[in-house]
Amino acid sequence: MVKDIRDCGLRGANDEQVYQFVQDNQAVLITGDMGFGNILCFPIGHHFGIVIVHFPNELTTDEINRQLVERFRDLTEDDFKGNLIVIEPGKI
Repeated sequence: MVKDIRDCGLRGANDEQVYQFVQDNQAVLITGDMGFGNILCFPIGHHFGIVIVHFPNELTTDEINRQLVERFRDLTEDDFKGNLIVIEPGKI
């Protein structure tokens, strides 16, 4: 299941609030916020997975979604758990 943080009553929430929500729900966080790549604040192995999506603003939502589905197809649940994954056009 995919949830948009804006639909969960957390519009405008700070990173710590978002992180806590994701942890409480045992979910993988998919975000464009590079701040979640700070492993001092969000240590590897202490969450259910953080995926940072780093695409140019010129790409359409459909193209970004297509590339995400393509990249996720190669990953298992264990690949996410506790890891920081950065996805950019054409690579993980």
